[in-house]
Amino acid sequence: MSILSKRTAAILLLSILLLLSGCAVKKNGLSEVENENYFGLRDAEGQALTLSVPPQRIVSLSMRGDDVLFALLGTERIAAFSKFASNPLISNIPPEAAAKVPERAQATLEYLMKLQPDLIVIPESQSPDLVRALREMGMPVFVSRTIHQVEESKKLIRDLAVIVGEVEKGEALVAEMERRLSIIAAKTAQIPQNERVVVYRLTVSGGTGGKGTAYDDCCRLAGVVNGAAQVNIQGNQLLPKEQIIKINPDVIFLPDWDWRGGDVQAYIEECLSDPALQTVKAIKNKRLRPIPDKHMLSSSQHIVECVEDIYRACYEE
Repeated sequence: MSILSKRTAAILLLSILLLLSGCAVKKNGLSEVENENYFGLRDAEGQALTLSVPPQRIVSLSMRGDDVLFALLGTERIAAFSKFASNPLISNIPPEAAAKVPERAQATLEYLMKLQPDLIVIPESQSPDLVRALREMGMPVFVSRTIHQVEESKKLIRDLAVIVGEVEKGEALVAEMERRLSIIAAKTAQIPQNERVVVYRLTVSGGTGGKGTAYDDCCRLAGVVNGAAQVNIQGNQLLPKEQIIKINPDVIFLPDWDWRGGDVQAYIEECLSDPALQTVKAIKNKRLRPIPDKHMLSSSQHIVECVEDIYRACYEE
């Protein structure tokens, strides 16, 4: 046998062995396995998720998980939604639908094991020790990455759609997001940079969305200038009063939900009546715009509604 023939035979044999063994190959920068039980997905911790069939008892520990899973599946395969799923101020799930799933997930090993789920969707903000313990107990866990850009929301939708066996629905969700974003993009393209509205987001925690946050990306897509990012606030740092005066926003966005259970309206009035802020343009011109926190804090497909809300509040009201 010639050297060339031997080399061809060796390559053929190696290919067959790889196919039979399910060895990893590279595709789109991710390690994927030629195995029907492996989705080729890696979560926020780099862990691969292996399931033989689409899950039937799913637990969600985050609102973004709630939103995406509900859009893909309704309620039939959901064993538990996250703790705020029944609160219409922060949840995008209709109250009557949320009521069909009475369980509200608790982030404890004992509780989650009791539910006997075949998939747990957990945000990366939860304890790594809990994730590790769940995996050691044989629980399939998908850790969803914290969303910093709208594009990452699309990836989450696609990943979960593959996991639950609803790829077409996932693509339809993403396509609808892109359709709505394209409408806003066409409008913002007509706004000169020097005419773009400067905005500031008031929150009950005192922090605001600076550079590198999903809110900052929403501002970009809505064609406004995020004042916090403009003064180099990173992430969700607290914004001192002096910085608000320096930003001098044209529009201030108001919250409508307090996770601590406080009086949101009293908090807003206290902040806006501060004598030091009376020279701020948004306060002088009464351009104070409430935006639903269930959109403002969303990192699911509903993040598009945040973009739309910001655009309307600044350019159409």
